[in-house]
Order: sequence, then C-alpha cells, then structure tokens
Amino acid sequence: MTVRGHGGGLHGSTSDAVTTRDGRHAPALNFNGDRTGNTETVIDAEYCGD
Repeated sequence: MTVRGHGGGLHGSTSDAVTTRDGRHAPALNFNGDRTGNTETVIDAEYCGD
C-alpha cells in the first residue's frame, strides 16, 4: 500500500501525518518527549497490521 505523509519535530516531540491516496484513512500522531517512540513503527502497524 502506498501512503503519503509529512513528519516533523521540535525539541521534545515528533509528529507524523499520513494518508492513503484516496484520503479515506488518514491517521496523525505525536510523541511528546525525546526518543519516546517511533512513528514509523506505528504507521507500519496501522497500515500493515504488524
């Protein structure tokens, strides 16, 4: 599956928002705190079921 998105961060947080091509599935997420999570892991689990 192909998704498109944009991520970013500041000291203390990181964010990502992605969507399917048709826009029907579009999660956005944020981790507060340095190195508290991996947005790529969450996105993979959301779209691939891992």
